[in-house]
Amino acid sequence: MIASNKRLDDILIKEEYEKIEKYLREININEKARLRIIEGIKLPEDLILSLSAGIPVILGVIYDYMDIIHASIASIIYVTPLFFKIWNVGRAIAYYSPLTGSIYYKRKSSEKKINGLLNTFYSSNIKIKKKGVIGLEISGDHIVLYPVYIDKNNNNIEKIISKAVIDAILAHEISHTIVGGSDIKASALGFLLYYKINKLFKHKKARKIVRKNIKRCVEYVINNKKYNKYSIGECCTNFDLYRNNFSIDINKEIEKLRYMNDKDIIDEIKDYAFNYLKKFKHMKDKDIINEIRDYTPNYSKLKYLKIFFGLNYI
Repeated sequence: MIASNKRLDDILIKEEYEKIEKYLREININEKARLRIIEGIKLPEDLILSLSAGIPVILGVIYDYMDIIHASIASIIYVTPLFFKIWNVGRAIAYYSPLTGSIYYKRKSSEKKINGLLNTFYSSNIKIKKKGVIGLEISGDHIVLYPVYIDKNNNNIEKIISKAVIDAILAHEISHTIVGGSDIKASALGFLLYYKINKLFKHKKARKIVRKNIKRCVEYVINNKKYNKYSIGECCTNFDLYRNNFSIDINKEIEKLRYMNDKDIIDEIKDYAFNYLKKFKHMKDKDIINEIRDYTPNYSKLKYLKIFFGLNYI
């Protein structure tokens, strides 16, 4: 195993961001965000302002404008959602602030993610012939694989995987400027942006990764009641790619996402997952179980046996 400890170059992050912005200009999407590359946690200005808004409550108690009981209730109502916002910012690799119109990209967190994926890649001893596509588990509950095209003649595997991770993260954050604050919508559009800017529609093996994602997503949707908002958004786009023969008008998809709410998206995904299962109804249980065993590395008898998924790599 080769341990990777890659350090990210700001230039690479900026180049990938400019690549996404260029593509958006080409399809007449003009929403912009300023990219800020930071070392650690930097609270967006909107959270700083929210923290400042608590000062009047403190002053009210000090100068007897507000009694302690009412001040305590007000503080709990005010602090609880703010705490979760700050907690989410701390966990995120990148985040978008609507107030400043800026995307904050945490270099150190990104390096950790990239090095983890590189170490997995090296330890897996993946054999790539001349050209190939691998699937990377980048976000969410690690349900959806991001296709990454690799040319064996290009020896800089670290740069290829780094660019894929940066693209996936930035595509999600810039999607917030287009479809709003919903992480489900931003994840759906983010995956589609990633697919488009890397021209994966040219590669048949990238389609195989999407087909594997369909099976993984169906299993995830059927066997869970609560969903990771990033994973369910990514599943949404994989379903759309699959049923539209891997050809989607991104402008139409953006309009659709803008007018849908999160519940509508989840309901649509559930409907698709259950309809996907109908094709197995003609099969005998024995045949279904054998098919699961053939395709599933970690086979187990789940509640819904009529689901199977493929290997992560091609």
